[in-house]
Amino acid sequence: MAELKTKMTDASVAAYMAAISDEKRRADCETVLALMRSVTRDEPKMWGTAIVGFGRYFYRYASGQEGYWMLTAFANRAQAITLYIMAGFDRYADLMARLGKYKTGKSCLYVRRLEDIDLKVLKELVTESVRFLKAKEKETLAAGGPKPVQAAAPKAAKKAGGSKGTTAAGKKATKKAAAKKKATKKAAVKKPGRKV
Repeated sequence: MAELKTKMTDASVAAYMAAISDEKRRADCETVLALMRSVTRDEPKMWGTAIVGFGRYFYRYASGQEGYWMLTAFANRAQAITLYIMAGFDRYADLMARLGKYKTGKSCLYVRRLEDIDLKVLKELVTESVRFLKAKEKETLAAGGPKPVQAAAPKAAKKAGGSKGTTAAGKKATKKAAAKKKATKKAAVKKPGRKV
């Protein structure tokens, strides 16, 4: 199974924040950082090189893929601040209607300026999303199967650069898993009645 490329690291959140050249954007990011810290009661950690994440939860997909992912996060991007609302937005129509001016992706909320949105509603949205993910994690663990292995404290990459922290061995394993999945799908096509 493919391993997620974006992982928690020991990189400095303070350095990431200090590198935001636009003062207004940096102030907005500091406000988001404080809000997410308040909701999760977790200290911010860098995920990859450009995402500030808070907490983490264990997930297991029907495919068998499992691991840890951030409860919530944000990133300073060129066009907007991206806020990661990992539970998505479908179940929060009322909050989204009251939030203000924004755009969304699957679990990404894009906000150009914090003054465009209602921060109280944003806090409620983050709170509800985190609550949902924690409940989902409990359900996953209660359903049985292997218990999650707590990952060791993140270690900084041995060398900078590369393809978003992936190693040659990691790329090879990913290609191998993709080839195996493709072969399984081909076999399933040849054998009608088999569920993929």
